Amino acid sequence: MIPNPILYNDNTIMIGVIACCLIVLAMVMIPKAIKHRKQMKQNESEKPVLDEEQEVQMIVIPNDENKKLSYKEKFIYRNEIKKRDCVYISHDTHSKIMKLTKALDNITIGGYVDTVLREHLKEYKDEINNIYSESRKDLL
Repeated sequence: MIPNPILYNDNTIMIGVIACCLIVLAMVMIPKAIKHRKQMKQNESEKPVLDEEQEVQMIVIPNDENKKLSYKEKFIYRNEIKKRDCVYISHDTHSKIMKLTKALDNITIGGYVDTVLREHLKEYKDEINNIYSESRKDLL
């Protein structure tokens, strides 16, 4: 008797081996996934729920920070940069800033970054100067 070429060719055997591997993998992983789901549901049910009697208190202490400008007033405005230098930032940060500036549509990425950095340097001026002066050693 001649063996059937469809049942015994290399591709059919390879597909059979892959199917067996997937079945074994599913038999191992499905029970673990079910167990994990049960644990997650149990953890959710154990979370403390605030009763109506329990009250969360929030204390607001007035200070100068409350009088400061809003974020939009402070950072979101057109900033024309006359003389520029190149600085590298991560792709992720660039993408986030690009989405923000596109949504606002009147500011550039460079202008926004320049404004935020300038404000940061102004806000932390004393600390930055201390770090800078500590790092400078006398040459002689």
